[in-house]
Parts: sequence; structure tokens; C-alpha cells
Amino acid sequence: YYHSIDICPKGDKYLVSSEKGIKVWDIEKGDLLVEIKTDHTENVSFSPSGNRILSSSIWSYSTSSENTYNTIKTWNAISGEELQTLHGHKDHVWSASFSPDGNQILSVSKDMTVRIWNLNQDDNSKVLVKSNARLFNAGIDPLNDLIAASCQDRMSQKESVRVWDLRSGIETVNLEQDNCIGCVAINPNG
Repeated sequence: YYHSIDICPKGDKYLVSSEKGIKVWDIEKGDLLVEIKTDHTENVSFSPSGNRILSSSIWSYSTSSENTYNTIKTWNAISGEELQTLHGHKDHVWSASFSPDGNQILSVSKDMTVRIWNLNQDDNSKVLVKSNARLFNAGIDPLNDLIAASCQDRMSQKESVRVWDLRSGIETVNLEQDNCIGCVAINPNG
């Protein structure tokens, strides 16, 4: 079965992830454009330009010596070529998404951290939030000022959407809910 789906910002193709990899399909013709064989991919998304694909992985069936567990990868959306592998999370990477300008990646892990990755620097990872809650999904607002994440408190088991200041990492909002919150989305207009 498929874990994640995203539509290219250009509106001409979509991509899906599964335990066996990533597939990119033409929306109008239904043709398979790119197939990327990779280990269990939890989450996928297109970059804002539609030229790159982002994937997050939670475990590996690989027998190679390279550690592909708990990683984030970027791929060329046309050729399927792997561009970059990001290591740093200590547990499953539930989700990852590009910033609105495409220069950063926001990731959420079972290790209860939110990381920001600057794709234009060698020392590219920074832990933004070390939470006391389970984190499932996150997004960056269009002005790159705030991040929001769906969470579950470890003690009370209450679900919430939490918002942090992107620069300081200080939590500014905690909206508790009685229902399960699987993901968050931020309006592109702010």
C-alpha cells in the first residue's frame, strides 16, 4: 500500500511512496515517469520548483553497508538520481518537507526532535525542538517564522498542534484536541 502522495506544484505529475520505493506518475496520461527503488519510504514531497523529491525513511531492508535507517533523501524528480542523504535523527523520520523557498528541509522524528536542514551548507542540521511529546508531522509557514507540528503528549496521551518560533525554538501555541491529529498543513498565504 502507499504511505504518502504529493502533487507537483506545476500540476503535471504526482508521486507516491511505499515499502518498495517511490513512483512518479503523469497526471493526464497516467504513465509511470520515474521509479526509484529504495527502502521503506514513509513520506514524500516535491520541492516548490518541482525539480526535486524529498523522502523520509523509517527502516531499511538493505543489505548494503550504508546506513539508510532514519534518513532523509533528496532525488532528481526527472531522472530519479539520488542527490543527497541526510543523517542525524536517532529514530524513525516520520515526515520531512521543504521550506517555501526550497533551501531548507524540516523533519520530524520518533526521537521527539524537529530538525531544520540547510541544503546550502555543509554543517546543515540543527535541532529546533526537543519535545516531551511524540511528534508526527510538521510544516513551516511561508514567511519562515513559525513551525507547526502534530503531537501526542506522552503522559496524558492528549493530541495537540504545537507551534514554535523558528528562530528561537520557543513554543508559542499548544492547541489540545480530543481527536487524533495525523498531520498539519499551513496555508501558503500565511
